[in-house]
Amino acid sequence: MSKKITCVIPYREDGRDKSISVDIDFISKYCYDLYAELMIGVQKITAIYDEYKILENEVEELRKTRPDNYTEEINKKIQRGKEIDELGKNFDLKGYEEKRWRLLQKILLDNKVKPNQEEYDVIKKELTEAIKLKNDIQKKQKENVLKSLEEREKLFTIAFWEEMVEREQLMDFLGKVINKDIEIIGSKKKM
Repeated sequence: MSKKITCVIPYREDGRDKSISVDIDFISKYCYDLYAELMIGVQKITAIYDEYKILENEVEELRKTRPDNYTEEINKKIQRGKEIDELGKNFDLKGYEEKRWRLLQKILLDNKVKPNQEEYDVIKKELTEAIKLKNDIQKKQKENVLKSLEEREKLFTIAFWEEMVEREQLMDFLGKVINKDIEIIGSKKKM
């Protein structure tokens, strides 16, 4: 059975720290597969970066120790560095970001995070009635619900995820929701 989790997404807007909570209880196979593709891309680019750093360190060490044929070794490592650099440049960052955006949208839509027009209309009608009746408590409650609906709308903009949410928070959110049904017992994972 699927587990329901509440994720808090911290973000910063106009210099103020804020957060939005969303409930997630469904992750489709499509989302799992798309997430796996994204993680393969992350692993590839990480491996490229790691190998490049190792080469840099090895070249630095060769320059310090100057063993026999060190210039030849340095040239080989520099050549390999150029090859690795080219691999990094060929990484399809735009395709990666598009997949990540599709994954985010799918998860949010599947879990009914996006408010629909009907929800807005009901709250606006109730708010109008509270104003007419001069019921300040009910008015404040409805204003808060309306504000919450408007905040949830932000989740469906690229600008929100790119400009207000730190990359680490975005990846943490995706990791948590994708792995929400996996329980770790000792060193074994249980589905």
